Amino acid sequence: MEMRYISPGTTSNDIYIRQLQSYLRELSYEYREIPHLVTDGVFGPETENALSVFQELAGLEPTGIPDPVTWDVLKNQYFSLLKSKEMPNYFQAFPSADMVFQSGDYHPSIFSAQHAFLTLSRLFDNFIEPDFTGIIDNKTSKNIEKLRELSSLPGGTYLDKDLWNILTLMHNSLV
Repeated sequence: MEMRYISPGTTSNDIYIRQLQSYLRELSYEYREIPHLVTDGVFGPETENALSVFQELAGLEPTGIPDPVTWDVLKNQYFSLLKSKEMPNYFQAFPSADMVFQSGDYHPSIFSAQHAFLTLSRLFDNFIEPDFTGIIDNKTSKNIEKLRELSSLPGGTYLDKDLWNILTLMHNSLV
């Protein structure tokens, strides 16, 4: 969005004023000195004051006027803040909803399941410490069987989507 000059006292519901207020409002949660704003599209005294405080914090002259330099600094700080709060991207470890791993199967996803079972084995006596083989081996099969029993899933030593979801929820709630 191309930013344009806005002067204090503007009362139109201008998209640029709302954008300015939105940036300042988000930054006010990180920088307590910046007053919280209502995103109302009116460049009144509250917006002017919040912008002056931002300018001062950013090392700019605190004029309360959103000149091009202020817009650039404000936009960069806003997007930098959003990026810092992003959760890391996840890779999809379980290959598909209809995949079922049986005893003896090898797949890289099984390493993730074995990692989760390691966490469970260190906290609960019901599980045994697995070997990291990427194979549904004897120890992994016993852990799968135990988790299926505890979760009221149909018995067996296979790893499917339903068991995977329970295993990941348990693991993620513990780490």
